[in-house]
Amino acid sequence: RAAAEIVNYIPRALEIALLSPFPNDWLRIGSRLDSRWSRAAGIFETFLVYIAFLALIIFGRFLFRNPEFWVLMIFSLGTLIIYGVGINTIGILYRMRYSFLHSIVAFGFATLAWRLDVLLKSRRSGLARKPSTS
Repeated sequence: RAAAEIVNYIPRALEIALLSPFPNDWLRIGSRLDSRWSRAAGIFETFLVYIAFLALIIFGRFLFRNPEFWVLMIFSLGTLIIYGVGINTIGILYRMRYSFLHSIVAFGFATLAWRLDVLLKSRRSGLARKPSTS
């Protein structure tokens, strides 16, 4: 029974490890000024993580054929699952997850930078081909 409960908890553990703090926690008011600043920094960081995940999902198709990408993803996600299941204090989980979470985030921002580079190069080459009207 305990093993089945752990297996059933894995999706929630991964959700917490990847996506917390959640947007419904963003607007809670902290009791101390330093906790308000920490919360604001956490909100900003989480927002950037969400952007990186979206970029990875939308533009990362070329990475999905790359075995190095999957090695890093499996290792990072596996470690995040272990942390999400085994660490029950959210503050400790935040600190322990950084290297594994941010390796995934780095892929997201790399795909976003690659896509922006392709877009800018295509616009520049399109402008260079236009004949002058003078």
